[in-house]
Amino acid sequence: MQLTTIPFQLRFRKPFVLASGTRTHTSVVYIKAIQNEITGWGEAAMPPYVKETQESVIHFVQQLHIPIINTLDDLNLFFEKLYQTSGNYFAKAAINGAMLDWWTRKNSLSLSEYFGIDKNLSTPDCCYTITNGDDIKHSIKQAVDFKLLKIKAGFDGDVEFIKEIAAISEKQICIDANQGWVNVNVALQKTAQLKNLNIAFIEQPLPVDDWQGMQKLKQHTTFNFIADESFQTIDDLKKIMDCFHGVNIKLMKCGGVSNAFEIAKSARQLNAKLLLGCMSESSCGIATAGAIQQLFDWVDLDGPLLISNNPFTGVRYQEGKIFIENNVGTGALSVESTLQAL
Repeated sequence: MQLTTIPFQLRFRKPFVLASGTRTHTSVVYIKAIQNEITGWGEAAMPPYVKETQESVIHFVQQLHIPIINTLDDLNLFFEKLYQTSGNYFAKAAINGAMLDWWTRKNSLSLSEYFGIDKNLSTPDCCYTITNGDDIKHSIKQAVDFKLLKIKAGFDGDVEFIKEIAAISEKQICIDANQGWVNVNVALQKTAQLKNLNIAFIEQPLPVDDWQGMQKLKQHTTFNFIADESFQTIDDLKKIMDCFHGVNIKLMKCGGVSNAFEIAKSARQLNAKLLLGCMSESSCGIATAGAIQQLFDWVDLDGPLLISNNPFTGVRYQEGKIFIENNVGTGALSVESTLQAL
């Protein structure tokens, strides 16, 4: 099998404002897996605050020995070796996605079928993201089909911003503070002001290492708290559940959809709430994640809606949910003219 890397810049339709700063684009690397004239695609999307870069992903892929894959045992053995060492999770996520896309296309399966997802399970609601500086009325109008509004918080005046949205929309609110509530006292003050609102969950309110603060916050409030930056791999689960009610599982953080699937199963055994998130990927990464979405309480997979130059198709949003339009592989289809231009 041959793996080819394609670096790309995804441009946001509007500035994306987080507690850590404002972004206008995301750097990605697409991985193209080819064998026997069948192609599979994977995506590594690296926001500027992570250690991995386009260069590190490309270097990691170039150092790999990629065998010929003839059987499922061949594929599983390769993945076993891939995950023997820690680190390079974004690169591994793209490799995992590309090779599973290739395998399922080769065998005329959808990725959901590969994982044995029950077709009768309901599809969870997807979040629509609103950030500081957005025109609130326009954003709510754009989110007319969505039941969940995800509001980026963690800045001065964020409570007023959230209340302003809640005053003109009856949709349920999800708050993502991105570690921006600097200590537990600040978080307790803000949650007290938000207690009468219709809030599904609050994501990563405190800095990643403030475990005592999170325990106190969990004990003294009634909100669902979801770990994002504090959580990465399956080994973190038991520690997380002392301080949070659930976890945000992202393919990029944990090393791919195979690991995300296993984490979701283990987290359910601990009665954890589950959010399936993303790193503002294009439809390539979102389609891969969407294959396992029925295992989750909520999904935050609106990346393609934020992007102006999405080089993949295959993802559709309808009635506030995400649907994969093709039933073979991940369902993502590349716009070859866009990628070949690179």
